Amino acid sequence: MMRDGFFEQLFLQESWKSRSLFSGFRGSALSSSSIMFVLTLTCAYIYPPGILFKTPFSYCDSTLPTSLKAYLWEPPETDYVKINVHCLTVSQPLFNGNSNGVGVIIRDPSGKEIWSAAGPIPGLSKLQATLWGFYHGALQCHKIQEWKTHFESDHWGAVEAISFQEEFPQQEDVQEVLRLFNTLHANNFKVGTTKRAVTRVPVIQNGATVYLAKFGMDNLTCFVETPGSCGEKQLMIERDMGFMRPLAPQANFGLGEVIDAEEVQQIEVDSQAHQAAVTVESTLMRLFSLPARMCKAMVNRWY
Repeated sequence: MMRDGFFEQLFLQESWKSRSLFSGFRGSALSSSSIMFVLTLTCAYIYPPGILFKTPFSYCDSTLPTSLKAYLWEPPETDYVKINVHCLTVSQPLFNGNSNGVGVIIRDPSGKEIWSAAGPIPGLSKLQATLWGFYHGALQCHKIQEWKTHFESDHWGAVEAISFQEEFPQQEDVQEVLRLFNTLHANNFKVGTTKRAVTRVPVIQNGATVYLAKFGMDNLTCFVETPGSCGEKQLMIERDMGFMRPLAPQANFGLGEVIDAEEVQQIEVDSQAHQAAVTVESTLMRLFSLPARMCKAMVNRWY
């Protein structure tokens, strides 16, 4: 099977790197990294997904397959909607007072935007703000009655907080948003219809929400909906589907030679110069003809 071959390849690669994996049977000690790697592979090989960790939500970490497939964004399965969440923070507040920005986008399998929001959520850490982005995305899916949802974020702590709530104690400052998230899911659960998955993805596969988070932190004062096209959001969404607009070729200005200007501009310059010359000529004629005009006026007066 492909899965068996995949794990065997990883096992052989790691054993070659450590150089002590098989020599351990001859008396040399195994490195701690090799031991942990072997145990991890053994658990992943023996236990199928969903058995090793039983959680109320489907969980998947797509970091491993990312080296095999280079996608900017992967559409959800049929009848699902995908909610991408990203949070951006800075150590020092910006001039507008913002120290973080959250971006959330809901899209259907065709890549069409259903809903999006962006902006700062003051007073929250990166983990808290990301989880609140998850909740707002889930709440909007409930309003539009989308029961099959797939959440994606590049924040490992947020994905862990949602997926492993029963296995690990959660921080006190995120318990409120987790309770809201769980209550919304449990109290509106529809048997056979409601399905929810949470996935961690690399930042490169979360580009549209990264842009929204940056745009919200730089230009907005609160977390608000962003309908329509704001900034380059539509360009990023089309880029995620592979529809990148071709860049316009730059004008060729030659290799240093002088290029003549347009004829219309040359005519306009010539006409302006002609008018100036006529004005100067008429002024000189009036000046030189002044004595003659004075004599003529005196003669006309006396005779």
